[in-house]
Amino acid sequence: MFSLTSGLLSALHCSIAIAAVVVVRCGRQGLGEIRCRHQILNPLSSNAWEEPGGKLKPRWPTALLAMLLLASQPSVVLGQFPGQLRYTYDAAGNVVGIDRITKPDLTVSNLVLRQLGSLPTGAYSISVTFQVNNSGNTAATGTWTDRGYLSSNAVFEDSNEVLVGYTTRSTTLAAGGSYQVSATFTTGPATAPGTYTLFVKADGGGGAGQFAPTGANNVDEWLESNNTQSVTVVLPAKTADLAISGVSVGGISVNQVGALSIPVTFTVTNVGSDTAPANLCTVATLSSNAVLENSDTGLSGYYQRATTMAPGESFTVTQSFTTTASQASGPYTMFVKTDGRGAGGLGGTLTDNGLLAESFEGNNVASLPVTLPVRADLTASNVSIGLISASQSGVYTVPITFTINNTGGLPALPNFYTSAYLSSDAVLDNADQMLVGSVLRNSVLNPAASYAVTQNFTTSATTTSGTYTLFVKADGRGPGVFGTITDNGYVGEANETNNTQTLSIALPAKADLAVSNLSVGTIVRNANGSKTLPITFTVTNLGALPALPTFYGAAFLSSDGVLDNADQALTGKDTRTTELAAGASYVITRSFVTNTTTPAGSYTLFVKADARGNSVGLGTNTDNGYLAEVNEANNVTSIPVVLP
Repeated sequence: MFSLTSGLLSALHCSIAIAAVVVVRCGRQGLGEIRCRHQILNPLSSNAWEEPGGKLKPRWPTALLAMLLLASQPSVVLGQFPGQLRYTYDAAGNVVGIDRITKPDLTVSNLVLRQLGSLPTGAYSISVTFQVNNSGNTAATGTWTDRGYLSSNAVFEDSNEVLVGYTTRSTTLAAGGSYQVSATFTTGPATAPGTYTLFVKADGGGGAGQFAPTGANNVDEWLESNNTQSVTVVLPAKTADLAISGVSVGGISVNQVGALSIPVTFTVTNVGSDTAPANLCTVATLSSNAVLENSDTGLSGYYQRATTMAPGESFTVTQSFTTTASQASGPYTMFVKTDGRGAGGLGGTLTDNGLLAESFEGNNVASLPVTLPVRADLTASNVSIGLISASQSGVYTVPITFTINNTGGLPALPNFYTSAYLSSDAVLDNADQMLVGSVLRNSVLNPAASYAVTQNFTTSATTTSGTYTLFVKADGRGPGVFGTITDNGYVGEANETNNTQTLSIALPAKADLAVSNLSVGTIVRNANGSKTLPITFTVTNLGALPALPTFYGAAFLSSDGVLDNADQALTGKDTRTTELAAGASYVITRSFVTNTTTPAGSYTLFVKADARGNSVGLGTNTDNGYLAEVNEANNVTSIPVVLP
């Protein structure tokens, strides 16, 4: 910048009349210098001015006029940018006026190519950001457009392709101000692939004359040649381009083993300029860090498009994708990828470009947050035991009441069992006895729901009396319902360690029949050769549980003092048809008869409670009878007898 002294200004005010004016645009090149077209003028140099007769005049008017005057115009204006001064001369070369020229000056900076794409029409889309600045000394007003142009020879000229998608500015831009623009320009369908120069012009035109690409257009500016900035763009070959959108997740459900089913709705569109082939697949993955990577969990299931897709064609489907049963509940990012691989057994990787080479691979993926709900969680509670009994064969019946609860976030699906087990060491393991009587649940148990059951469970006949730990397990398995006692059952749950409740249980001693007070009356020899023995004996239940009917009292003759299966079972068994309570007893007095061929002599008479053998018609003389007892050895007593 430079200024004139007050004396100079006074001299200018005394100048003579002005002829026609021609404006010449000049700009500063250095301190005190003004560039006017092709000549450097320095108005502050010591030999630039003279003052003959009290009038200020330049020393070089003739040369200046020869260079700058148009036709016969006698006056000229010199300017300086950005605070340009305008000098006016008369025909004699005297400075007759000076004032300041004020104009806006639009420039473009920070042009960045953001994204290239191809459209179904065959056109290309070019997304950019840039900044428009007003480098002038007054505001840019009115309305103007910022446009893009495509040049095949890196020269900005009117023959360049004017791109579709200009932005309109109708707000005043103050001197020194700027604004940011994000724009997407579109080529024509016939634009060929290749390398181009993209020019972006502030106050750009798309017509002819003043409004041609290189024209001055709408804003009268100090300098019209600095309105553009350029960047190289490479337009790829035209191909199909699959884009996914409209992704949403429906209600998540669970199967019995705990695998979650996630229904996903999505739209796939061919936004490219070529047909996409058939049989491309859409897959889904779960990410714990919101980044799609090959370590993410690929979900089972995929959607396969069976037909080709023309440019512009789209389809919308709902596809269910399935997690593993072990997939933890909680928040994830779901990625849905068309032309995807790496999941569903399709080969490849989650992050590769798929089977289709596309013009843009970045729009194949959409993501959204998804929260996997807490699975069902079965627990057993309120376990109690009723009156324990035992069958004649020694099987304990244990009435158990319990409640099964679903404390999880999803329904527990049928069918699952509640089972009971007896442990002698208070640890549930696969060696423990699984009781008969598992309860089947054949309907859904919803979250926060429960049901109560009273069920008779039975032990094996060989289970001995004593103290045990009773385990009641929701979703329990083992012999009889498949699986093992300690496995996780049929229902995939949020917590597999809280399915059991325990209780100490005492199995009472079983019945125990003992024979005592054996006596024999007068033995009578019958006419047919048989002998009748009047026998009296007492049967007592020494056990803690009743002796259940039916059981028998019988007598045997042994010639060697040992009861064995060769000994004679005497006719006349006693049949017990009522229960014998614990601690109770009864007396049997009966006549037992030998066979007709039994010789006279000395024998041992055995009397046995809960006896079997020939006299009963089942079993043998020495078996344990019908009644399972605590002690099978005290059922027999004997005395010597002499048959006449």
